[in-house]
Amino acid sequence: MTDQYVTSANPLMVAEDLSAIGTMSLGVAVPILAACNVPVASVPTQLLSTQTEGFDNPAKQSSAKWLEAVFAHWTLVNVHPSAGLIGYLAIGAHNPAETLFG
Repeated sequence: MTDQYVTSANPLMVAEDLSAIGTMSLGVAVPILAACNVPVASVPTQLLSTQTEGFDNPAKQSSAKWLEAVFAHWTLVNVHPSAGLIGYLAIGAHNPAETLFG
């Protein structure tokens, strides 16, 4: 991608879980993209106490309802992601995939 396609008004949307402990997820993807000068719109699909691999069953908090407000605000301020990088979306009540993709 070049800067003409990905701007602060048209950032790359990165939709993944945000793990408090671990070596993957949004907490790792965003710094790597930032180091490459890629503007990012971070979309935490679910908050986890740890990554899902190797830590049994982490504590989880869905962000689906909050995401509805985020996308409404982005529309209001004319932010439209140019592309998306999709990671862990979670399954269950208040599924963020439904919020992202309707």
